[in-house]
Amino acid sequence: MRRYVAGIGNPNAKILVLGEAPGADEDEQGLPFVGRSGQLLDTLFEAVGLDRGSVWLTNVYHYRPPDNDTSRWNELNLGPKEKQFEITWNEIKGVDPNVILAVGGTALEFASGLKGITKWRGSVLPCSDGVHKVVSTYHPAHILNPRGGEVYEYWQKYVVQLDMQKAIKHSLYKEYIKPHHVLQIARSSLDVYNYFKSYSTMPYSAIDIEVFKSNPICIGIAQSKLHAISIPLVQSWNGIQVSSIPHSDLANIWKMVSQHLASTRYKKIGQNFKFDQERLEALGFVVNNFYADTMLLAHTIQPEFPKSLAFLCSIYTDQPYYKDEGKTFNPKRDPIEKLLSYNAMDAAITLEVFEGQMKDLTEAA
Repeated sequence: MRRYVAGIGNPNAKILVLGEAPGADEDEQGLPFVGRSGQLLDTLFEAVGLDRGSVWLTNVYHYRPPDNDTSRWNELNLGPKEKQFEITWNEIKGVDPNVILAVGGTALEFASGLKGITKWRGSVLPCSDGVHKVVSTYHPAHILNPRGGEVYEYWQKYVVQLDMQKAIKHSLYKEYIKPHHVLQIARSSLDVYNYFKSYSTMPYSAIDIEVFKSNPICIGIAQSKLHAISIPLVQSWNGIQVSSIPHSDLANIWKMVSQHLASTRYKKIGQNFKFDQERLEALGFVVNNFYADTMLLAHTIQPEFPKSLAFLCSIYTDQPYYKDEGKTFNPKRDPIEKLLSYNAMDAAITLEVFEGQMKDLTEAA
């Protein structure tokens, strides 16, 4: 008969650590996170200044499933898994933490209703109960997987530490506050003029484009990490209706965008910007005073880490994962505003990531 493994720790903890299910060591000792995964978790706790006694440790399932496979739960004849879920939700309600640190995909899905730990780890998310908030990260057992090699294990450990630090930051208050970005879509040359005028004294300008069949259809510009604008460059392309801006006004927009890109007043920032630059120059735009590529900066700061904007967003910002909004855009089904807003978000996040990277470089100097 399997042993019931109850949660343990500080009953008034601000951070509740939620795992998947007990393993063999946990089943034997009747305590959560005491095997190899638990030992690694303690090491990671120590690295970020957390003490096991300061948090509450528990699992979604309180009994060890056959071969640690939760899909075989019914073989235990302990009732439906929903009964386990109810126990866990009551446990969370009793501790009432400020943040749930969900380790692993099962805990992420239970606490937030979302699937895909690689996508969602590092994001600050609303909890499924409508009360708490969630930060997810890799399960220690995932890091201990020897197939990844030493470099894989190293950077995964470090990423978990970053996610833990984010959970610590968000444990200082209870409310879930989603970052608010003003993602403006230019409807006329006046919108573009007013945006550039509002931020004329800002030193940086983050640039991003969206393309259709390798042709730019819009350009996102962020001179503030909280306010970015997506500027349509065409009325339509290959049957995609991009904007209703008259051609005469589009000409004014092209002129202002051209002046902005060519200006040496602003330091230009981009993510994998060689791609954007080649396509902009093919349209006749000239990009002067290019200053930094966030992807190349990532190679310098942490060469072992992934370099995608999605990953950089997860470690440098509080913005939840959003990149599927661009990947899943379908011009036959979705309004063009979805792609334009995504374009503006990419520019805003690029600027925020750049600011975080510069802080890292300054501290390392």
